[in-house]
Amino acid sequence: MAPVQRPQRVHAFVIEGGLTATPHPTDVARALRRAVMARVQAVLEPRATLSTFFTGHERDGSPAGMEHPHLTFAFDPGLGRLLILAPHVIDRHAPTHAEVVHLALLDEALTNFTDLRAGSSGRLTLRATTIDAEADPLFAASRTWESVTPYQVTRHAKRVGAADALSGDLRGECRRRGLPEPRVTSRDLFGAPGVGLTGTARLAFTVAVSGPIVLGKSRHFGGGLFTGVTTPETQ
Repeated sequence: MAPVQRPQRVHAFVIEGGLTATPHPTDVARALRRAVMARVQAVLEPRATLSTFFTGHERDGSPAGMEHPHLTFAFDPGLGRLLILAPHVIDRHAPTHAEVVHLALLDEALTNFTDLRAGSSGRLTLRATTIDAEADPLFAASRTWESVTPYQVTRHAKRVGAADALSGDLRGECRRRGLPEPRVTSRDLFGAPGVGLTGTARLAFTVAVSGPIVLGKSRHFGGGLFTGVTTPETQ
């Protein structure tokens, strides 16, 4: 009897060439999302409607809520990688039957995916790679995690300073994602019209937690990605 092949929970691609010197993480992640949707559509019947699982939007065009889990697209600038993460990986639970079906379709759509047009960030040459969850800094357990890409707050707290607003929002996001509440050190704070408060942060947990950790309003499109770090207090 042949073993049942399980669909991949994480797709990772090394960027082998074409990336500009100053790529924008959100632009790269959104380009990846568009490419994935196009490839999935090509596998389906031409008039078939793409599921919210792939688009991240409801049929009326509004952003999907937590009741409709969908893919997360991320750019890891430090290691020059693109990641496509299944929702059950982010939310730390077993996949539903519907998610397994969608992931099998995603596997088929990403066969021979080697080229990505990422606008001003370049035309990227990609190579599929694997993840060693025990050693990869985005996945291995650690008590200390630091921003890889900027965090965008989900809610704007009133009558508090920017640092407290970002730290409080991050702690709330951790609770919603099933993570322990960390001690947060925020920095590089910046507010922009139409975007809101963004910044980077260090998360210090009392126990080691495994990744991936992707949080915040822009988490599905390249923002709020964290990496585990080794410090004297975590060794």
